[in-house]
Amino acid sequence: MSGSQSLVFEHERFGAIEAPESSVIHCQGLPGFPAARSLLILEHDRSSPFAWLVCFEIPDLALVVTDPSNFFSDYEPNPHLSYLRAIRATPEDEIDVLVIANVGDQGAFLNLVVPLLVNPKSGQAIQAILADSVNSIRAPIGAPPERRAGDSAQIESKPHR
Repeated sequence: MSGSQSLVFEHERFGAIEAPESSVIHCQGLPGFPAARSLLILEHDRSSPFAWLVCFEIPDLALVVTDPSNFFSDYEPNPHLSYLRAIRATPEDEIDVLVIANVGDQGAFLNLVVPLLVNPKSGQAIQAILADSVNSIRAPIGAPPERRAGDSAQIESKPHR
């Protein structure tokens, strides 16, 4: 590779994953997962609005995430300035916003109250808690996908790397 370091780690769900160091997102931990400091976003499927958020430090952590604007075009989080500072961003900077999706027997939901803010320039991320949010932690996005008998409620296909 042309000067770019590559990181390799073993994930329980996806096996060996190799990624350029420049694609790793660094954070101070996620609520409930304080050890989650080095994250990687893996495509679920090229035509899917969903992706996987995996963690180098916790080899069994795999969260389904999406850009909330795929489902809620008017979603605009207004994070406190301290969150922007934590990812080395200003209010004028473009930041990527991802939210965690929960897919289960009762449907598919997005947590719009606790978005993951990613500064693509610095590679820093933080999961913001929007305390004054009018959004829902279980915003419905539709019925659950069809599953075969015996399938778990989680998406089971491997991501494209």
